Amino acid sequence: MERNKSLLRRTVFYFIVLLIMLYLFLLAATLLMSLAEYKLDITADIVSDSIMQTVRHPVKFVSDAIAATNPFVIVGGLFIIVYTVFLYVKSYRKQKSWEIDKKDTHGSATWTDRRELLDGGNYQLVNQKTFFSEWKNTLN
Repeated sequence: MERNKSLLRRTVFYFIVLLIMLYLFLLAATLLMSLAEYKLDITADIVSDSIMQTVRHPVKFVSDAIAATNPFVIVGGLFIIVYTVFLYVKSYRKQKSWEIDKKDTHGSATWTDRRELLDGGNYQLVNQKTFFSEWKNTLN
């Protein structure tokens, strides 16, 4: 049950991200198409009008671009959809590999205690007073 909720949440999240990315792409495509159409005669009013038209009617913009076989909008939209699906699948696979086994280890990392640290001779146990007195001697 919990796994289904998690899957549903992740799917909804990626769907919302996909819609936002497509919407932002449509706004950028509108701007580029306006620049291409008006070239040097472009004004702020023309840009704002064309962007507001896309903001209000994004489905009409997409259907007009597909009808005109605009390759920028078609290829860009397909790329965004494929890339979002790729990220969704990749995150699902990666999540499985992050699970740790029963020993609380991941890879070669393990939990340890003081006895294991001091066994090999690499570390020495020193009280705080001795440590600071030796450190002060190294400063002189």
